[in-house]
Amino acid sequence: MNSPSWSALAVVAGATLLVLTGCTPPAPTPVASPTAESASPTPTPTEEVVSAPAPRIDLTCDQLAAALPLAATFSTPVSSVSRAQTEYGAHPSRPEEYVVRSAGGLVCEFSNGAPQSRVRGGNPAYTGVRVLVLPEPGAQWDAYVDYYGAAAAGTPSCFTSSGRAACQLDALVSNRWVDVALDGAVTEAAGAALANAVAAAVTGAGAGAAVWTPPADTLPLPDDCGAYISGASLQAITGVTVPVESISRYGGGWSLWAGAEVIDDSPSCFLAFLDADAGIGSLDVLRGGEWAWAEAQPIVGSTAITVAGLGADDEAWIRCGAGDAWCVVDMVIGGTWVELYLWEDDFGGAFDQRAAAQAIAAEVVANVLP
Repeated sequence: MNSPSWSALAVVAGATLLVLTGCTPPAPTPVASPTAESASPTPTPTEEVVSAPAPRIDLTCDQLAAALPLAATFSTPVSSVSRAQTEYGAHPSRPEEYVVRSAGGLVCEFSNGAPQSRVRGGNPAYTGVRVLVLPEPGAQWDAYVDYYGAAAAGTPSCFTSSGRAACQLDALVSNRWVDVALDGAVTEAAGAALANAVAAAVTGAGAGAAVWTPPADTLPLPDDCGAYISGASLQAITGVTVPVESISRYGGGWSLWAGAEVIDDSPSCFLAFLDADAGIGSLDVLRGGEWAWAEAQPIVGSTAITVAGLGADDEAWIRCGAGDAWCVVDMVIGGTWVELYLWEDDFGGAFDQRAAAQAIAAEVVANVLP
């Protein structure tokens, strides 16, 4: 990643482009939970209120939309949509939205709703703009400027391909990192004007909520990626013969997404081959992220599974691509969301992704629960 272009930012916070490329999986179909008939009325359960973060900026997505020239920027109508919905439609791993919000950020999207993820690259069917705001980024903004240079910051970078204009803006305004990515603008000038209008709206917004911290009863989970599962266990479960290890996957460029992960201080791990720039998957933790999984589960439509060792209030779910080409196990452990994703790109020889994902999940539970 030697260029400050917006496309180069797509993988700076995750694994390398080599291991993230591949066919885009279809959007998962939500699975309805079965219901049981009862001869007598069933009392309505009391829903637990899950603590969730609020933006540290006094600006809502509706207020932002009202301040933007959306109709003049796009020839296709756009509206406010869930960023997680469009990201999950293009890529099965946890969207950037949740860690940005966990760090006190604001996430908005105004689009036609077509699947789109920076991890997967562009989608010609997608038209819209995604806005990330990270208050008080501190050293994380400095890391971005150090990597890409001051010339890359503060001014929209636009280009046109097949008659569609795209723009990226990273700017620091009122001690807030603003990341704007748009595609499908009628002209580069229109796209740049929209990006600058976002920056102006963020500049003028007041302070929002206080810093959020996970609830006091959230179970402490390890900081070290190797504590979740060892390389020896990964090899034994998958049958991969080359050395593999669970390691932190920071490195190579920088972005608001990566900065939010550092501020949030939740582990992001790469199940990596130690002798190649590749691996078998990833393991991502979101401390106190029960709120985020509660939002994500209806979108992805996973199937509940039993994982030995999980507590009564914990849960685990699995979802896999066609032919089990990739599999994801999502677990809520002591109020924290742990996502295990075994990639469809298997450089280590064929293995049963579904069985391996569940076996690795069980090993993780055994390692992190007392």
